Amino acid sequence: MHAGYNFGRIILKSGNWKKTFEVTARKFTAKEIDHRAHIQKKEIARLYRDYLDFRLKKISLNTWITRAEDSFACYEQAGGEDIMVKLYQVQIYFLRQISRRLPVLCLRNWSRNGGSQTVRPCRAIISI
Repeated sequence: MHAGYNFGRIILKSGNWKKTFEVTARKFTAKEIDHRAHIQKKEIARLYRDYLDFRLKKISLNTWITRAEDSFACYEQAGGEDIMVKLYQVQIYFLRQISRRLPVLCLRNWSRNGGSQTVRPCRAIISI
């Protein structure tokens, strides 16, 4: 098979029955494969950078989620199939659901003096 698009036809015959299938196949050139791998690596690096920016409080949770979803789309469009990226994507979707449903959670602490209860608000964050 040569690089680019290849066309063909598959014909199945049996007695008085005949079925024809038109087939198109594409073989990527080495240059296209290298470019796709470069895009995949670039998007993974972008995911790491955005995660660090989020953890250092340079960007908000919603900004991080939006940027991560954009990176996932570019990564998958370039043919990426790494399982770790899929797990990271699941975590981002989980965080999006948490941020929509439960914007503020309460953390309860019990003090030793008298058993009084203190409540302070915090954001729901899951670490990778």
